[in-house]
Amino acid sequence: MNNSAAEQLVAVVITYHPSSEQVERLACLLDLFDFLIVVDNTPASDKEPGSLARLDSDERIAVIFNRANVGIAAALNLGVRAAQQRGCRWVVTLDQDSRPLAPLASFFRRVMRGEVPVPRLGVLGANYLNTNNGRLGVSRSDPTAEIAIVPCVISSGSLLNLACFASIGGFDERLFIDMVDTEYCYRARQHGYSVALATEPMMEHAVGYVRSVRLFGQERLFTLHPPFRQYYIFRNSLYLIRRYSRTEFWQCL
Repeated sequence: MNNSAAEQLVAVVITYHPSSEQVERLACLLDLFDFLIVVDNTPASDKEPGSLARLDSDERIAVIFNRANVGIAAALNLGVRAAQQRGCRWVVTLDQDSRPLAPLASFFRRVMRGEVPVPRLGVLGANYLNTNNGRLGVSRSDPTAEIAIVPCVISSGSLLNLACFASIGGFDERLFIDMVDTEYCYRARQHGYSVALATEPMMEHAVGYVRSVRLFGQERLFTLHPPFRQYYIFRNSLYLIRRYSRTEFWQCL
């Protein structure tokens, strides 16, 4: 094992048709992380020339071009396994439009050093500010606690223990997109690993898109997803209910 890589904070970012602004922001992630693995799901026929290729020239960035949309689960598995081959013990997973803040990297490094003890930690998520509505992604029941044990966290801004990943297997590629992170967390819990959340907001992240609707004379904001995402959310929810209704009864309900 490469000891220096074992201590590194490495980020795996999944991209799909990234904008030029998002590509520029990827390079800035090196201010927070020691190494960056970008897994691109943009189909070859849709590729914009040179959008990500210029990042590949940086020795601290590795870009994996899938040339097809293989799904979020498969892309995450490719990125995490690339980190494993480098000798990493931990990895942070991110979406292309998420903006991790400086406290995320410093807090995750403390966790990696064992300064924030969590029993048999499998996944540590980061709380976030939802840029669609300015609200906290997960409400804090105890504002004084740094860590909360939770049933599941979103994949973007999550610190994965690669010992857990190797033990329980990777993300379920049959799900393709949506509920991929939820299923992984449930499976980790089934195998005796903890799923935790860093309660302070450490990232800016958008969930779906917001539409304003007038309901009973009042303006209300609703978070929506495009139809193909609604399909996967519904289909994959049924899959999770069938598989985990006994061990995660209240979550499935």
